[in-house]
Amino acid sequence: MNNKIFLNTERMLDFYRELDVIEFKYRNKEFVKENYQQLSDYESDNQLSMLTKKSYDDASQNLHLVYGEEKKTKESIQLVDMILNKIIGKYINIDGIERLFSMNYIDFEWEMHLSADYKNHNMKFYRDHFIHQIRDAYTAHVLLEQCGMERHVVEVLENESSSMISRYVGKILKRQSRMYQDPLRQEVLKEDAGFYMRNLIYMSMYMATLFHDIGYPEGHHLSSGERIIEYIAGIYNISDASASMHKISALLQNSLLFRLVPFHKIQRRIVSKRDHGAISAIIFLLNFYENGSIFCLPPYKSAAVELAALAIYNHTNVYSALEPKKAEYDTMRLCFAANPISYLLRMCDDLQEWDRTYFLVSSGSNVLFCRKCRTPILGVQSSDRDERHYQCNCQGAMRSCLVIDPDRFCFSQAFDSNYKFHYRRIYSITVCDEISLDTSRLEQGKLLVHLNYDTYKLLHAAYAHPTYAKYRISELNKLKRMLDVQAEMPKVYLEYFVTSNPVHIKIKIIENYMQKRNAETIPMLKEYICKEVQETLEHQRQIFERMKMIVEEKLSSIADEFCLHDNFCKECSLCGHLLDGAGKVPYMQDESGSEYNVCQREWDMLCLSWWVMNDAHETAWLKSKAEKDSRYGKLSREQNIMIPDFETMFKESDKIKGRFFHDREIGILKEALAETKERCPVRIMRAYMKDALEFYTVLYLCQQISRIENNRKADSGTGDGWGSFLRKAAENYGNRFQDFPDLKCLVEDCFFQFQKMYEDISALDYYPRAYYEQYANGKRREGVFGKDEAESAEFYYKAALMYISPENYVPLLERSRNGYIDGYTDLYFFRLLVKAEGNQSDESGGLV
Repeated sequence: MNNKIFLNTERMLDFYRELDVIEFKYRNKEFVKENYQQLSDYESDNQLSMLTKKSYDDASQNLHLVYGEEKKTKESIQLVDMILNKIIGKYINIDGIERLFSMNYIDFEWEMHLSADYKNHNMKFYRDHFIHQIRDAYTAHVLLEQCGMERHVVEVLENESSSMISRYVGKILKRQSRMYQDPLRQEVLKEDAGFYMRNLIYMSMYMATLFHDIGYPEGHHLSSGERIIEYIAGIYNISDASASMHKISALLQNSLLFRLVPFHKIQRRIVSKRDHGAISAIIFLLNFYENGSIFCLPPYKSAAVELAALAIYNHTNVYSALEPKKAEYDTMRLCFAANPISYLLRMCDDLQEWDRTYFLVSSGSNVLFCRKCRTPILGVQSSDRDERHYQCNCQGAMRSCLVIDPDRFCFSQAFDSNYKFHYRRIYSITVCDEISLDTSRLEQGKLLVHLNYDTYKLLHAAYAHPTYAKYRISELNKLKRMLDVQAEMPKVYLEYFVTSNPVHIKIKIIENYMQKRNAETIPMLKEYICKEVQETLEHQRQIFERMKMIVEEKLSSIADEFCLHDNFCKECSLCGHLLDGAGKVPYMQDESGSEYNVCQREWDMLCLSWWVMNDAHETAWLKSKAEKDSRYGKLSREQNIMIPDFETMFKESDKIKGRFFHDREIGILKEALAETKERCPVRIMRAYMKDALEFYTVLYLCQQISRIENNRKADSGTGDGWGSFLRKAAENYGNRFQDFPDLKCLVEDCFFQFQKMYEDISALDYYPRAYYEQYANGKRREGVFGKDEAESAEFYYKAALMYISPENYVPLLERSRNGYIDGYTDLYFFRLLVKAEGNQSDESGGLV
C-alpha cells in the first residue's frame, strides 16, 4: 500500500480534470447515483456566474510574456478554467464571486516582477501569487480529504466550548436547520446529516485559498502610487484608504472579521502597513456587503464567506512566538483548535513551494561552460568597471573568449559612450518540484511532509541569489514553530534539504548519486560505521580511508568523463594533453619508426624550439616536418623571414602560446618539454579534480556518518561513537583552509549542519532542539568545536557571497598556489552527476 501522496502540477491537473463536483458536494455515492441529474439541475439553476464573460486570449498571451514557456501557459489556463467552472461556478456557486478571480491579475504580475525595493535600495525578489492561490487550494483539499484533516476540523467546530469561531459556526448551523428546506434538500439531509458542516468547511477553505492574495495588486498600487486600470470590475476602491476606512467599517461592521478584530488594528494594517492580507480580506468582504448579496445567501454559505475572509486577514498576521524580534504583533500564536480554517490556510500558504516561480532582476552574469574544457567562462570586471573580459581553464577557449578587437566585437559601441547599456538579466527560478505527504503514521497521530527541493536547481539558486535559501529556511523554521503543540490535529513533521552553501549542495548531489546509482554502497557504509562504533580513533581513521576509496572509485568514472569528454579523442604521447578530435591530429615517428600522437601544443613547441636552437643534429628529424608544415611555411613567406624572428612572429600569430613556449631562457629542449608537460591544462585539471574528489568524498562520508550516528543515538542512546572522529575531521579541514576564510567558513557550516540532519524525524515523539533551526546559519564554531566566538549572523552569507563571486575566481592556469577548491571549476562535474541520476536533460550551455 502506497502511503505517500505527491503534490505537483501534473497531479493537480489530473485531480481537477477528474473531479465531479456533484459527487464531491453530496458524497453519498448511492444517493448521488440515483439522483444525479436532479442534483445537477438543482445546482445549475443558480449558476449565474456562468453568464459572466470570460476571455482567455489576453491572459494566455500575458502568461507567456511573463513566463516564456508554452507548456506552463497552457497548464495555467487549464487550471484557471477548471477552477472557475468547477469550483467557483458549480461548487461554491455564489453570485458575483467569480469577478474576484479576475484574469486581469496576471497583467500586474509582470509589473511586480520588475518592481524595485526602493526602501532597501535593491531590486525585488518576487514570486508568483495568482496560480499560487490555486496550488494552495489543491494543497488544502488534499490535506482535508486525503490526510484526515476534515475530521479534525469537524471535531473542533462541533465543540462550541472551544472558541468563539466554533460558537459562531454552531449558531449558523442551527439557524440553517430552522430554515425552510425544499423536498430535495430534506432528502439530502436524511442521507447526509453532515452536509452543511462539511461543505461549510470546504467552501470557506476554497474561498480563503483562492482569494487570499487578491489584494497584492492593490497593495502594490498603494505602495508605489501607480494607477491600476481595469483590475476587477465593480469592487470597492480603497485607493484612498485613510479617507474611506470609516465608510468601510460602517459597511462591514456586522461581518465576523470586524466583530473579532478591533477596527484600529484593521485600519493600521491597511493604511500604514499596506498589508496584502488585510487588503485582500476587505476587498473580498466588500464584494458581498456593498451590494447586499451576503444577506441573500443560505446561512452556511454566508458563514463560509465570513470564515474565508477572517482566514485571509489572518494569513499575514505576525505572531510573537514565531518572530519575537518584531516590535508589533497581532497575537501570541495561531491555534488550530481556535480557528482551524485560518490555521490551514496559513499552513498551506507556507507549504506551497512546489512549482512556484521566483523572479529576480540581477546584474550578475550567466555562467556558461566552455565547450572545450567544460569549465565556466566567467566575466571578470575590468578596472574601469564598465568592461568585462572572459576566461576559463583552457587556452583555446581563452583565445576565443578574450575580446581582441573591441571595435569589432563590443556590442555597446552602438551607443554613445556616455549612455552605455548596463547589464541586467531576469532569473526565473523554480526550485521545489513537489511535496509528499506520508500518511503511514496517521493512526499514531503523525503526518510527515517532505519538501523535495531539486538539488541542481538549488545550486543554481545559490549562485544566482544566495538569500533565496536564507528566506526559505527562515520561513520553514517559523512554520515548524507554528506546527508545534497543536491540539486536535496530527503532529506534523517537516523534512527538507535547503541551504545556500554551494559546498553542502554539492555533497547532497553526491549523496543522491550514490543512493540512486550505487545503492549497495550505503548499507556497506552503515555496516562499517555501526560495527566499529566503539573502536579507537586510529582504527576509525583506517575504516574511513577504506570507505573513502570505495566512494572515490564510484565517482571516478564521472570524473573521467569530465576530463576526457567527447570533444577530444586521444592523448598526446608526450604530455598527456587531450587531442582535439575535430581537427587534424599530428603524429611523429621515433627511431624505430613507431608513430605516436602529438598535440598541437607540443607540435608547435617542438617546431619552434628547433628554430630557436638551430641544432640540426638533434632535430634533423623535425626539420622536414617543420618545413612541410603549411602554417609556418605560409607565415615565413608572408613575413619574409628566412631565419624566423620569433619576437615578430609571436606578435603576429599566437600571443598566448608565445609568452610561455618560446622563452629564450628555457635553455634546452628537454627542459622545455618538462615545463610544457607541467603546464598542461588537462594535467592541471586532473590534479585539481583529484583534490576536489578527495575533498567532497571526505565531507560526504562525514555527513553519512553524522546521519547514521544521529539515528543510532536516537534508537539506542549509546555513547559518543564516531563523534570524536567527526570533531577531529572538522578541525583538520578547518585548519587545511586556514588561508581561505570563505571556504573555511562553508566547510565548518557543513559540519555544523551534519549534526542536525535526520533520516526519519517522524519516528521520534518529540521535536529535537536542532529541528527548529535546521540549515539556519548560527554559531557554527561553537556548535562544531565548542568554542564560543563572537560572530555576526551575516558572516556565513558574506563568506558564501565571496566564494561564488566571479571577481574572486582565478582559473587554474593563472593561480600562484594550489589547495583551494573553488566554487566554479568543478560545476560541470556536478552537472554530469545530476545527469547520471536521470533527472537532468542534456542541455548544453549555461549553469543558470
